[in-house]
Amino acid sequence: MSGNISRVDFTSDELFFRGLYKEYYHKAVYYANQYLNDYEASKEIVQEAFLTLWERREVLDFNHNIGAYLIKTIKNKCLNELRDSIKKFQNLDSQKQADLILNQRSLLDDSSSLIENKELSLQIKKTLEKMPEKMRDVFLMNRDMELTYPQIAANQGVSVKTVEYRISKALAMLRKNLAEWL
Repeated sequence: MSGNISRVDFTSDELFFRGLYKEYYHKAVYYANQYLNDYEASKEIVQEAFLTLWERREVLDFNHNIGAYLIKTIKNKCLNELRDSIKKFQNLDSQKQADLILNQRSLLDDSSSLIENKELSLQIKKTLEKMPEKMRDVFLMNRDMELTYPQIAANQGVSVKTVEYRISKALAMLRKNLAEWL
């Protein structure tokens, strides 16, 4: 996404800024979407980044590449968005997390199935509570928030291999504790 636009005085040059927007917008949305995996949220993040650039144009020092500044701003906004999403998710109690895993809407409504599903939901809840916190968080980010391994790794500050390891351990624990249900 980096271009060769460097030190430019665009403090009053709206035309220049429009050209910058036109040149970088689609690339920036694509870049943000690599983190968020949500096209609409990515467009919003990019809009915010350009707004920040415009609002701070008089105090920013662009001795370096404007594109690099924009990339850094977008990356930080994406990571903040992921962090906020994770915090919201972590505030859900474990029963709600278990319900999300089961996707209760797809379950049959007959009473015997409902009882079995409640028991299964309880077992999932218990298993999630037994997991180490980091393992549970990584697992739920992947399964419920549908984040990719690289997204989780970037958010948690660990390697993709660590994410793979934690998810495989979480799945093994679920298989073991839910063997009678599978």
